[in-house]
Amino acid sequence: MKVDAYTSTAKRGLADTILNSFCQGVKNSGDEVIFTKAVGLSNNKFAAMFGFGRSAERGPKQTLRYNIVTTQTKNGNYTICLDGGLFQSFGATPNYVRVGVNSPMRNGIFLNKNSPADRWNLIKNDLNITVKDWTITGDYIVICLQPIGNWSMNGLDSVKLCVDWIEEIRTNSNRYIKIRPHPKHKEGELQNLASNLKKRNIDKFEITETGRNSFIDSLENAWAMVTFNSTASVDSVVSGIHTFTLSPLSMAWDVSGHDLTKIDTPTPYNRNQWLYNLGYTTWRIDELEEGTPWRRFRDNIS
Repeated sequence: MKVDAYTSTAKRGLADTILNSFCQGVKNSGDEVIFTKAVGLSNNKFAAMFGFGRSAERGPKQTLRYNIVTTQTKNGNYTICLDGGLFQSFGATPNYVRVGVNSPMRNGIFLNKNSPADRWNLIKNDLNITVKDWTITGDYIVICLQPIGNWSMNGLDSVKLCVDWIEEIRTNSNRYIKIRPHPKHKEGELQNLASNLKKRNIDKFEITETGRNSFIDSLENAWAMVTFNSTASVDSVVSGIHTFTLSPLSMAWDVSGHDLTKIDTPTPYNRNQWLYNLGYTTWRIDELEEGTPWRRFRDNIS
């Protein structure tokens, strides 16, 4: 079988390593890789790329990614999307990679429904992850922002949305709020956010300094974490922090709340099957090189 690999979706660093490792796995499985930069030159069943794209993005790389998936889907074919692994707060990067068909988010094809526990146990032991009980205490709520250019935001601005989120939270909760910006957020954006919150008479909040502490440290005495679609939601759920996700594409959607008015009365979801399923979304670099995830898709998607 031939696989189109779009090298221009991963031009440097870890992204390049990930795509090349996957391509090596295709070759090690007895299949052929066609390295290409232009969309539509062939009609192979599978294409491979790094990341994802969306129609609202203006950048050339995001547009290319969007066009790859759109063209493949239109032709009845598939795109294998490679992206940073989950469990990043536990040291998953750079050794683990998310591998999904047509999307690396919850709407992707992972062939992981009702998965056994074996891969989750492997990841858990490798990264020394302890799944904590849902917290019954907590002094504050963490809001984890994402940059507007992030493809998972689909053109939405979490800085602007944050004001509405906090107003919704304040209808039923008076807990202190810690807003955690992304390193890509500019100081002016954050100043505007603080100003807009004060204009709406919202108090008991702070915007934390970017990079001041790790994400896990920021959850130490937290009650809940709120985000649109950040993969940090997976880490907060594992850490026993009540998590609220606002996009159904979030990898933590099935074990998180979505109604911010209920942030003080969250549901303590059973996480076992969710964790087992996540184990089959995430693969080590050496498994990519061996071709393990490639053969699962090749042999099971008709």
